Amino acid sequence: MECPKCHHVQESAHECESCGIIFERYQESLRAADERVREKRQSAKSSNIKFIAIALVIVILALAVFWPVGKDEEAVVDMRTAVTEGVETKKISEKKASKNTISYRLRNKFPPRNNIEKADLATVFIKTAWGLGSGFFIDDRCHVITNRHVIEFDKNKIAVAEKTAERLKAMIEDDKKMLHELNMSFYKTQNVNKKNRITERRDILEKIIDKKTGQYDELVSSIDQVGYGSITDISIILKDGSEYSVVSYDVSDENDLALLGIGHKNCPYLKVNMEENIPLGEKVYTIGNPSGLQHTVTSGVVSGYRASGNKKYIQTDAPINPGNSGGPLINAEGEVIGINTLILKKTEGIGFSIPVNEVYSEFKNLRMMP
Repeated sequence: MECPKCHHVQESAHECESCGIIFERYQESLRAADERVREKRQSAKSSNIKFIAIALVIVILALAVFWPVGKDEEAVVDMRTAVTEGVETKKISEKKASKNTISYRLRNKFPPRNNIEKADLATVFIKTAWGLGSGFFIDDRCHVITNRHVIEFDKNKIAVAEKTAERLKAMIEDDKKMLHELNMSFYKTQNVNKKNRITERRDILEKIIDKKTGQYDELVSSIDQVGYGSITDISIILKDGSEYSVVSYDVSDENDLALLGIGHKNCPYLKVNMEENIPLGEKVYTIGNPSGLQHTVTSGVVSGYRASGNKKYIQTDAPINPGNSGGPLINAEGEVIGINTLILKKTEGIGFSIPVNEVYSEFKNLRMMP
């Protein structure tokens, strides 16, 4: 038996006589050492595999994180650019569109310097076949509020006009008969002085007939225009002189109010003050077209409140003249509080306006603007 450690040769196989090791335990220690070496190698190999795996994962993540994301970022940038350009294009389109609106055009041409001038942009001049009046835009859909009597001629007045025309026609016929008699007398007489007197009377009568005939023709024409007119004969004229036809209208049966539409949007409009009991003495302004003097502003105060039947009116000393009918009564903030409708005849400084809240009571579909 050769000792595996010191290589001593002997017969005993249990213990070395030279170095004293026990052969079986020595072999076990060698096996254990080999096992530890194998484990270390396997551990190292496993570690290498894990390292490689981790390295591969890192590389893959790096490729996934950096290279593709770079592409995605380009796509995102392109998308953001497209979205931004789309938004900018929309803004430019909206800006161009806004420049084509009535509101922009008026504000650009007449930049308001105060609340009253701002309200003036929303006030309109109304022209009909039988007269003039005022009104104002009450929303951005270009609805106009005015008096009913501005757009609807009083049928009683038409009847009176027709009777006047008949009497005028009869007077003209009588004058023509008289003229015929004068002509007959002129030819019958031989007296020169008498002929001269007849000639003078005839000349005067001919002028009277011509004048009455002109009046008659004008009156008949006016009656025809009023009697057979339509809403398209009503013109809405803005501050810059632009003119629009009325395409829709509604009238109140209870109040002297009318609602007109011109078929446009984005108009300057008056904000509404729905306060029912405005303090007496508060400063107010009227805007209208008295006697055709367009966009005239007058001022006064709230003088009181008056009732006629079940209707309530705001009394003011702000001048309300023919042509102002239908125009707005506004406060210092430029808010409309009433619609100018009538004056007390043979008096000065006494005018009346319909409270603006009646507008929404009469025209239920009208939307109040913020």
